[in-house]
Amino acid sequence: MRAMETTDFDAANIQYIQFWMMDPFASDSTISGDMYFNLGDVSEDILRDGMKSFENGLPTTSVVTNVDTTIWGRVPSIQALVNAFDNTPGSRQYQDVGYDGLSDGDERTFFDTTYLKKIASQFGVNSQAYQQALKDPSSDDFHYFRGTDYDNESQYSSILERYKNYSGVEGNSPASDNSPEKYPTMSTTLPNVEDINNDNTLSENEGYYQYVVHLDPNKMKVGQNYITDTYHATNIPLANGSKGNVRWYQFKIPVRTPDKTIGNIQGFTSIRFMRMFLKDLIRMLFVVLRHSILHGENGLPISTTCFSRVNIFLTIARARQLSKYLRLVLRKMVVKNLFHMSCHRVLRVKQTGVQLINSS
Repeated sequence: MRAMETTDFDAANIQYIQFWMMDPFASDSTISGDMYFNLGDVSEDILRDGMKSFENGLPTTSVVTNVDTTIWGRVPSIQALVNAFDNTPGSRQYQDVGYDGLSDGDERTFFDTTYLKKIASQFGVNSQAYQQALKDPSSDDFHYFRGTDYDNESQYSSILERYKNYSGVEGNSPASDNSPEKYPTMSTTLPNVEDINNDNTLSENEGYYQYVVHLDPNKMKVGQNYITDTYHATNIPLANGSKGNVRWYQFKIPVRTPDKTIGNIQGFTSIRFMRMFLKDLIRMLFVVLRHSILHGENGLPISTTCFSRVNIFLTIARARQLSKYLRLVLRKMVVKNLFHMSCHRVLRVKQTGVQLINSS
């Protein structure tokens, strides 16, 4: 989910959501699911409790004060005056714990009956499922893409493995004295807050236009499913030294003709948020494109495109067996960077929001 920098689609003449996607069935044609886009007003209440969660309002010591308890964890009961962590030495470890307001140790206590004991009963305390759940019950831990522990494990020779926990919210803003390395290992200096557009208000309204892309091997054809073009890349150098082939699909979704309208929304003059999520897919897929794509690597056609940076992460997961907190987080997961690859007026969604790409 991202806040929109351009909210008046009429004034900006925004007509499409357009992007290229590598064939998600290149290695497994048995999976299928749906990719949803929501444009409009989307609730910022990630943990649905009607209360605004913000890390900088949590206690600065091990003494728990000025918090309320919900089914998800702890929420500050005080008001935030500034969007910054407390500067008291040693306080960061108590505040930088994620949206649930709980450290891993507190999560083990808080979710012991409702989650951990159920996994132990079903799979046993020596099972991998229980051990992973015990390590981080909310599955919200952050890990920087670099690290001595990663360097010492062959599993993390893949850049995809190194980024799998980069979107975690617990421990993603360590103070310099808490960093496990000699270099900075934070993803942000700001606390995590349920306030996507930084207007100091928790918006709970749900009123948006919805668009659905059916990710099905039998529906990936030009003229169907918003697909307008394909490109078959050949002789792509792979990590193991061999050459590979893959097909790319170009999607062009007209924003003026949504598949469904949810809630009370009229017109396109106040589109404040964009949310993307995936449904019914049973594996995790990361599509990562780097700057080298501009030089023709990875097989994408260059002559028909006019883009400057591409970096997309698609996260696909089934979360039915996970904790309540993680199920909700995964349901709200969005593409980190949606990208523009056509010389038309469309949306460009980056980590900072949406930019209008002018016609060339």
